[in-house]
Amino acid sequence: MGNYLANKYNAVGWIIYITNQGTDEHRSHVNEPIPYRNIDLMGIITDIMFNERGHTQAILDEKQRVMAYRHLGISRELADCIGCLVQAWGGVKPNGNSSLYIEGMRVLHDRHIEVKNPRCPVCGGPMESAGRSGLLRCKRCGFQDKLPRILMPRNRWFLASPRASEYRHLMKPSERVGLEGLALYMPKPFLWVY
Repeated sequence: MGNYLANKYNAVGWIIYITNQGTDEHRSHVNEPIPYRNIDLMGIITDIMFNERGHTQAILDEKQRVMAYRHLGISRELADCIGCLVQAWGGVKPNGNSSLYIEGMRVLHDRHIEVKNPRCPVCGGPMESAGRSGLLRCKRCGFQDKLPRILMPRNRWFLASPRASEYRHLMKPSERVGLEGLALYMPKPFLWVY
């Protein structure tokens, strides 16, 4: 196809234009909600509400309202995130209380903690409770002791983004996160004009 166009129009070379599409360049990393600006917010989710259309409204630190449209598909995850530290980004709409309509969200710290019994220090077998005394007993060898329980955070980290068909033209696809600067190391054709 390139040779056909070069022969038909007597083309000598080509030009590739640099663009900021798909770079997340519109994110400003400002925490103050300014109407019609894209901002990043970080806070703890204190309340979640759902409307009849399936859209989600979350309250961060009892002051900032964050709206997540149904197409993000994170309603189920948000319902289980009260008390979690999150980072949300998107556009601010001036609807009286400057709500943030999120383009994406990531859970940074989860509030859920799982309590597990330790392994037996003698044989490595599983330990179980031995009653009200607080003792733990090994199921394998019968060893008993008052050992501390293990607290395990759930470490549920997720990144919520809209479907690819609903990306804004400046949003970076989640597949490209972490690949910044890769073009600096890729070989370029010798005919490129800089």
